[in-house]
Amino acid sequence: MNTEAQHFINLLSPYIHSYGYLVAFFGMMLENAGIPVPAETALIVLAFFAGQGVLKVWLVIPIAILGDATGDNIGFWIGRLGGRRLVEKYGRYVRIDKAKLDAMEALFKEKGGRTVFSAHFFSTTRITAALIAGISHMEYRRFLAYNLAAASVFVTLVASATFYFGKNLDATLRFFHLFRLAGLTVAVLLVTVYLYRFYQRKKHLYKRLGLKIIAIAIAVSVLLWLLVYAVSGALIVLPRTGKNAGLTHGSIKGTNFTVEHGFISDLGSNSLLITALGRPTIKFSNIKQPAFITITIRNIKANDTAVQGSSLSQKPFAIDDLTLGLGVSLTPAKETDIVLKPKAATNRFSFSVTGDTRDAGPIFDQLISSVNTANPSFLLHAGDLVKDGEKRRYRDFLDQVGALKVPLYTDIGSHELIDRGEPIYLQLFGPKNYDFNYQNSTFIILDTAKQSIKDVDFSWLAGELQKAEGSQNIFVITYTAPSESARFTSLMARFHVKTVYSVKTMGVYYPLQKGVRYELLGHQPEARYFYKLVKVNGNTITEQNVKIEPKGLSITDKIILAYEELKREIVNFF
Repeated sequence: MNTEAQHFINLLSPYIHSYGYLVAFFGMMLENAGIPVPAETALIVLAFFAGQGVLKVWLVIPIAILGDATGDNIGFWIGRLGGRRLVEKYGRYVRIDKAKLDAMEALFKEKGGRTVFSAHFFSTTRITAALIAGISHMEYRRFLAYNLAAASVFVTLVASATFYFGKNLDATLRFFHLFRLAGLTVAVLLVTVYLYRFYQRKKHLYKRLGLKIIAIAIAVSVLLWLLVYAVSGALIVLPRTGKNAGLTHGSIKGTNFTVEHGFISDLGSNSLLITALGRPTIKFSNIKQPAFITITIRNIKANDTAVQGSSLSQKPFAIDDLTLGLGVSLTPAKETDIVLKPKAATNRFSFSVTGDTRDAGPIFDQLISSVNTANPSFLLHAGDLVKDGEKRRYRDFLDQVGALKVPLYTDIGSHELIDRGEPIYLQLFGPKNYDFNYQNSTFIILDTAKQSIKDVDFSWLAGELQKAEGSQNIFVITYTAPSESARFTSLMARFHVKTVYSVKTMGVYYPLQKGVRYELLGHQPEARYFYKLVKVNGNTITEQNVKIEPKGLSITDKIILAYEELKREIVNFF
C-alpha cells in the first residue's frame, strides 16, 4: 500500500503526455537552480517510463543532463553576480569580512573542482556548492567542466540503474532514498576529515576563514534537505487522505465516472488512483469535453490482468507487481468503459484468509512473509486489523502490508471503530460491503463489526448471493458470524455457500450448520497466530492452517507481546 510511486506516476503522467522530454529538462533545472523540488525522484520516474516504452531513455539522459547543468549554472551566476555583493554588504552581521571571502576563494581555487564534482551526487549539497562556487569567484571554465562531468555521471547512473533494474518503482525509490541518506552521512564525515587535514596544513588560512562559512553552508544544506523531504513526505500521504478517497463514483474533467469492484484512493485534475477489490470496471459517462486521463490501479496482479476499452490511448503497463498504469482519451457524448479481466481463465487457484492480527506486531511481518512464500492469488483479512482507530495504527498496518506481494482485501472489525476510526478505514480500504469474482468463485465481504446485521445489509447480502448462483463456489467473509440467526444460516444454506469465514461468532460456535462450513479466524488454542491457505480446484476445496511460530524476536518485541497476551487474558477473564 505504499503510494509514493503511484502518486508520482499520477503526478507526472499528464505532463509527460503533454510536454514529453521537457519534463526531464525543467525538473532537473529547477532543483539545481535552488528550488526545492524532488528532481531525483522525477528522474527515476522518467527513467521508469522509458523502461515501459513510453519514453526513449537515450533521449531522457542527455536532456536531463542539460537541465541539470543549466540549473547549476543559474546557481553559479546568482552567486557570482549577486551573492558576493550581498555577502560583502551584509556579511559583517555574521562576522564574514573580505578577508574570509578571500580565504574561501583560495580554498575553492585549490579544491573547487573536486568539491563541485563530489557535491553533485547529493541534491542539497550540489545546490549550495554551485552557489558558493559563484560567490567564491571560481574560474567559470573549470566550474563548467567539473559540473558537466558530474551531471553526466550522476544522471546516467540514476537513469540507467532505474531503466535496467527498476521494475519495482517503489523499491527503486526506497533504495535511492537510503542511498541519499547514506551519502549525506558519508559526505559529512569526508568533509570533517578534509577540514581537519586542511587545518593542520594551513592554520593561517583556517584562522582567516573561520568556521562561519562552513557552518552556514552546512546549515543551508541541512535546511534544504529537510525541506525536500518534508515536501516528499507530504506527497506520499496525499493519496491516502484525498477527499474522494473511499468513494466509488466521482467527476473528473467534467466527466462522471463509476468504479465497480474497486474504489477511489485519490482524484487529481486529470489523474485517477483506484484501489482494486477484484478486477475493476470503470464507466465514464456524460463526457462534455475531450480529455486525457491517467489511471493507476493498485492492489491487483498487474501481469495477470488484461485491459479492454475503446478509449485506451496509452498502453497499459505494470508499475510494479501489484500496480497497473494506463491512459484514456475521452470523447464528448461517447460513453466508454474500461474493463479489467484475467489474461487466462482457470478453475484452479488458492487464496489465504486471516483475521484479528491487531496485536501481532513483528509476528504479523512473519505472517506476511509466509503468505508471500505460499504465493496465493490474494489475502483476505476478516477484521481487527488495528488495535484502535488512530491514524498511527493504520499507518503501522499499511507499512507492514506494504511488503505483501499479493492483493489484500479486508473486512472491517470492531477495533477499527474505536476512536472514530471508521472514516479512516473507509478512505483506505473502501466500502464495508462488497463482493468480487475470481475465476470460478464468488467472494462476498459483509460488515458485521457492530455484531449485528441490519435489514438493509440482509437485503444486499441476499441480492449478491442470488447474483452468484452461477458460481461454482461461494465464500462469505464477515467479522462476526451470526450463527444463532436462523435467517442468516438459512440464507447461507439456500445458496449453498461453501464456507463462512469470521473472526468470532454470535451464539454457540458450530463448525457445520445446515451443510455450510463455519471457520473461525480468531486465536485458537493450538495456534496463537495463523492463516488459512485455501486451495480451489473446480468445486473441490481443501485448506490448511499455517501456524506462525515467533522467531528472531528482539527483547522489546517479546515484552510487548507478553504484555498484549496478559491484557487479553485479563479482558477474557472479566
